[in-house]
Amino acid sequence: MSLLARFKVITSRWLVTGFACAALLLFVGLHAANAQQVVLDFRFDPSDPGYNASTPSTMTLAPSSAAQTFTVDIYATVVPAANTASTNLGLQSISMRGIDNGGNAFSTGLTGPGGTQVGVFQTSGVGNFAGVAPFNSAGFAQPKVSDLGVSTNGGSSVTTATANGIFDFGGTATANRLSISSATGALVYGGGASGSANTSTTPNGWQWLVGTFSFRTGTASANAGNSTQFLPLLDIASGQAGAVAFTATGAPSASTGPATNGSALTFTVASVSSGAIADNTNSPTSFTGSATTASVLHAASYAGTNSPLTGYTPSGSGSPAFGPTGSVTIGPGLIGAGSTLPEVATIVAGINNTANGGSGTANVSIAWRSRVTSPAPTASQETGGAGTAVPVSISTVGLVSDVVNLTGLSNATEGAPPSTQPTDPFVFQMVYNPNLLSKANHQISTENGLIGNSLLYLASLNTTSLQWEKNDA
Repeated sequence: MSLLARFKVITSRWLVTGFACAALLLFVGLHAANAQQVVLDFRFDPSDPGYNASTPSTMTLAPSSAAQTFTVDIYATVVPAANTASTNLGLQSISMRGIDNGGNAFSTGLTGPGGTQVGVFQTSGVGNFAGVAPFNSAGFAQPKVSDLGVSTNGGSSVTTATANGIFDFGGTATANRLSISSATGALVYGGGASGSANTSTTPNGWQWLVGTFSFRTGTASANAGNSTQFLPLLDIASGQAGAVAFTATGAPSASTGPATNGSALTFTVASVSSGAIADNTNSPTSFTGSATTASVLHAASYAGTNSPLTGYTPSGSGSPAFGPTGSVTIGPGLIGAGSTLPEVATIVAGINNTANGGSGTANVSIAWRSRVTSPAPTASQETGGAGTAVPVSISTVGLVSDVVNLTGLSNATEGAPPSTQPTDPFVFQMVYNPNLLSKANHQISTENGLIGNSLLYLASLNTTSLQWEKNDA
């Protein structure tokens, strides 16, 4: 058994609180004397796990998290030169490309059979793009999907045409680009049920969801802060830019011109705390050290949220289960003897579907304390003693790890009074100190026997009776 096996896993349904170069071919109705324009944006779809309405083009990935497939929405906004009634703003068609910036958010590139590679989802070079009513013309054709290279100038051009392992869409030939037109072939005007006001532009414009496609990430990088963008590409100088047909004056016919590059998709690897400090004040209810915290968006995974222990508060009379820096050297006769073992608590699996009132961000906290030496009965249960630990009939060792207080996963609204509330199912694991097992018989067979007979397990402290209770999943 490897050192990676030295933890205990439990699936829980409860929690104790107290817990993606784009080149745009745009036929845009612009006049040189004014600033009317069409802006093209990539945004994540509200159905995507981790979607945040306040930052719809940004997605946070947990370090080393598995590959995911996201639905991407393509928005076109007609922006007038001056304040204009939304009913005067109309859009007929767009033609565009899309490319990545060669970022470092993904640790895997061109891997797997068709349909599973990183970037724009495709099968045999064909994507799964779709126009969205009323921009769903009968003659719609899929754009070419290939690795165009990268754009490092914000989508102004393809700066490097060397493949980098992330699939893009569109090509230099018009037929290879993504072209989306209204179902009638005429202008679609704003101000009605089709589209919505875009209050983030100046002056305010009218936006339409004109199409969708799928984008697949690679396995996320393990390095916090790494990022990758997928951009609309405005390669105007080479004649490969987007074209848009629209009106911003209410005219019955569309005019053309260059478009403006709007929001790119941005994937960012989340930051991970450097570690936690355990409370060593010898109190069963005190967790005043430094906790590990993480924000997990609604519908995102808790997986990878972990808390490495790096030490204990300097004063106090508690009984740390690990050494002063949160690690121990495994003693002779045990699995991995002579190796250094750090104490870590990790959420291995689980999705935030109901935390913080049912649709909010889970502000997860993992706080620590050392084992206590008083008061009874908690102390004797934690530090060991014949007939004192739980269950009485089989445990004389007590706790073989420090104690964590996991909060922020419950469906109680953030800031509500503390209470015991249910959570979504999740898997939690803790590393234990094998040196605290049977002190009289440090043998591999002893440790394997305890594991095989489920005599190493996660337990919870009943804060009313101060008794430790076994958790059975």
